[in-house]
Amino acid sequence: MNIAMIIGRLVAQPELVKTPKEKSLVRMTIAVKRRYKNGEGEREADFINTVFWGRLAENFAVYAKKGALVALEGEIRTRSYTDKFEQKRRIVELVVSNYDLLESRSVIAQRENQRPMDAEEMILDGEDLPF
Repeated sequence: MNIAMIIGRLVAQPELVKTPKEKSLVRMTIAVKRRYKNGEGEREADFINTVFWGRLAENFAVYAKKGALVALEGEIRTRSYTDKFEQKRRIVELVVSNYDLLESRSVIAQRENQRPMDAEEMILDGEDLPF
């Protein structure tokens, strides 16, 4: 069984692209804060690559904004490719099948009217979780 669920913040504005066969695609990175603090007392984050396809990608690109808190559900997939230096590369990503925006429109609007968030601010504390 391959089911993964993550909650985190978007590190960039989603950009919708079309494949040569006109299929909609969004590739995003999500900052997910770890539960425990490191030796220096700071919480580290993992940056998870995600992929949205089809109508899901189109909707996500319209409604999600940089810094938004999102819950994602999908499958972990791996793929390999050879880069321009003939090095074999491997990518692990979450292929999203469902998502929820976890902030209200008013919270998003308030955040957009303030200064831009840096990566540290996009990461959730345990108190910030919606459940």
